[in-house]
Amino acid sequence: MAFFKRELGPVERFESALKDKLAARLFGPGEDGALPLVEEARGGTLCLEDIEAMPGALQARLLTFINDQGVPPETRIIAICNSHAPDTTLEQALRPDLFYRLGAMTILLPPLRTRGEDILQLFTRLSEQFAEELTGRLSENPAYHFQIFANRWEAGGHPFTFHRIPIISFPKFMTTISFARFVHRRLRRADFSLIHTHDRIFAADIYTLHGVPHRYWVNHVRRKRMSLFDHATAWVEKELVYQGGCKKFIAVSKLTKEIFLGQYAVDTKRVEVIHPGVNLSRYENKDKNRIRHGVRQKWQIGNDDFAVIFASMNFEIKGLDHIIHSLAKLRAQGKKVKLIVAGKGNVKKYQKIARKAQMADNIVFTGVLPADQLVNLYLSGDIYICLLYTSPSPRDRTSSRMPSSA
Repeated sequence: MAFFKRELGPVERFESALKDKLAARLFGPGEDGALPLVEEARGGTLCLEDIEAMPGALQARLLTFINDQGVPPETRIIAICNSHAPDTTLEQALRPDLFYRLGAMTILLPPLRTRGEDILQLFTRLSEQFAEELTGRLSENPAYHFQIFANRWEAGGHPFTFHRIPIISFPKFMTTISFARFVHRRLRRADFSLIHTHDRIFAADIYTLHGVPHRYWVNHVRRKRMSLFDHATAWVEKELVYQGGCKKFIAVSKLTKEIFLGQYAVDTKRVEVIHPGVNLSRYENKDKNRIRHGVRQKWQIGNDDFAVIFASMNFEIKGLDHIIHSLAKLRAQGKKVKLIVAGKGNVKKYQKIARKAQMADNIVFTGVLPADQLVNLYLSGDIYICLLYTSPSPRDRTSSRMPSSA
């Protein structure tokens, strides 16, 4: 069982053989005078993962802690249940009184295996974000000169050269092939020290795997027959893996690595796992209580409002309409919820959706915020939420290159 809190929260893994240690870490007394987690989280948010695995004795102590807080509670608690056992519900796994206290607001997230197209869309969008952030950070080093080959790219002011790559989107099966072919032509015109791709092309030095192999995804995740587009995409991927000269394959998770090695006969030493991370230094050395108060005052968010933060440069891809309708249901149940929307999109469209859902007075559109203000917005909220349900355009396909002039 893992425990972590939003503000500098430590992570502890639950194992049944360590119940006593877990109780001490959560409620005290801690080793060497360390504060228990409930005290470290005081004034912030305590997140309890795998709540269904908590022993009965700890459930009783947690209930006492909740009851002793008063109204409004000083510490917000988010309980996460990861159990999908068909014969057991969370209500059955917890004490009835604890379930009642934790169930003030419930959000149900369907497992990815039931979301079909969303799996590929999720990996595609995350790969784009990872490529943008990685390239942006590396380009700040003056020793390197970056050149980006993509159909569309929002540089964000980073010092590199962008090359627009055309694609043939009709017929659809030509999308992946044409992108790979046009990239290959451009690469032959210059000598590069390193070619790092985040998408399927014909040759590269490093290939970052943001998802499972395409054939596996179609056959085992979507469980459908391969279309002409699927065959074309899988073929380009196979060419890259076996004929593309890749020295390293970077997987974003252990599961991705295992599936990749199960599909391709590649030396395991050539496949590394590097997890995408968050730059936590942006959140350090900040007066979180002062920031939280200031931001909430600026955007007229009450201290007892549950602030839901949504940030995106594409409202539709992140499912803002579904979020508005879901929060409207909570409002109808008397929950004090406020949605703060940062970024760029068709604001008028979503204001209209909010009015129809009777959420107009409980949603704030901030527009695009500078990085430091966005960090402060995150610190002022109680939860960050976004969905992925619309397939990104093929124009978002990206690859990054480092030239030999570095």
